Amino acid sequence: MCICALNAEPTENMKIYYDNIVFYLQKAGGVSNYWFELVRRALMNKANCLFIEQRSRSQNIFARKLRTDETRCIRDGALPLGWQRYLPFPKKIEPFSIFHSSYYRVSSQKNVLNVVTVYDFVYEYFCRGLKKTIHHAQKAYALKKADGIICISENTKRDLLRLFPDIEEEMIAVIPLAANEYFFPLNKVADEVADSFPFLKKKYILFVGGRSPYKHFHAAVEVLSLLGDYMLVVVGGGGLNKKEIRYLDDSLGQRYYYVQEASQEGLNHLYNFAFCLLYPSSYEGFGLPVLEALKSGCPVIAINASSIPEVCGKAAIMLDDVHVDGFVNAIRKLERKEFRDDIIRSGFLQAADFSWDKAYEQTVKFYDAMAQKKWGVAPRSEG
Repeated sequence: MCICALNAEPTENMKIYYDNIVFYLQKAGGVSNYWFELVRRALMNKANCLFIEQRSRSQNIFARKLRTDETRCIRDGALPLGWQRYLPFPKKIEPFSIFHSSYYRVSSQKNVLNVVTVYDFVYEYFCRGLKKTIHHAQKAYALKKADGIICISENTKRDLLRLFPDIEEEMIAVIPLAANEYFFPLNKVADEVADSFPFLKKKYILFVGGRSPYKHFHAAVEVLSLLGDYMLVVVGGGGLNKKEIRYLDDSLGQRYYYVQEASQEGLNHLYNFAFCLLYPSSYEGFGLPVLEALKSGCPVIAINASSIPEVCGKAAIMLDDVHVDGFVNAIRKLERKEFRDDIIRSGFLQAADFSWDKAYEQTVKFYDAMAQKKWGVAPRSEG
């Protein structure tokens, strides 16, 4: 699938400064994926934009795919990244420009339009102590300085207004994420099975992403311990710690496999050959793995909570609570071919409603709308 140039341009002569700091904070992840898709469309559409980069080389798997002209890059300040990430962008930029950061930074210039993307409120709901305090303070400062706020789901918007009730709803746009072109159904007869995934021909259930308590990883392991005819494949989320390895060994023996890092193409293989994606998370800002699975033809079993209903629609099996027996019953239900085929077809239809091209176009229109609100600048007509 190719990406076509869109008829969407920001306000005439207005520069956009894209702050790529998330590419230095993450090696991979949903935020990096979002930012990559936004930036590459800006490049492809020849937007009037510049990119703020750190002084070190990024190891991010998405950043490595971007080919940015060095003349369009601005190096960040000289402070270490650990300090830089929490401070406003230190350099002066062109007046009447847009500053859009990938992770809660702003420009303190008065004649700059700050756009902030809000992903979720995991720190506020699930973290404690200094970590929560620092992150919340950073987010609160960015929101205070913001002229426009993008939320990646209606659920994130609801959380935003609950925690920051003084924010004007008119300055918020909900722009959903999407699954990119790397995710699609494979011809499982003709396509070669990657040597790096020797388990693809076995019956396995996927668990993708982080393993924080609200993700209910232990529940997923318990489900597999009751299903002796399946193995569990765990993808990403950082290396398994000793406690997790011991729990997996005790519960599943040799019936699990851990994939620390998978390319987009490799992840598509994993979705395609999986029996299903088990996604027992009780909180998400969006839930990108769910959409990737639907687009790849992988049935999804998830919790009917936070943003997941927005992403899944009626195309997944959703439980009202984290219940091991309920997950087991859902998996057994998927063993009925007719039901499984129906839910896969529903997944394809649901995934088709989400598009990175649409997300980029909506973002550009939001820039224009916020510039009109702040400066009374009439947007350039599309054509």
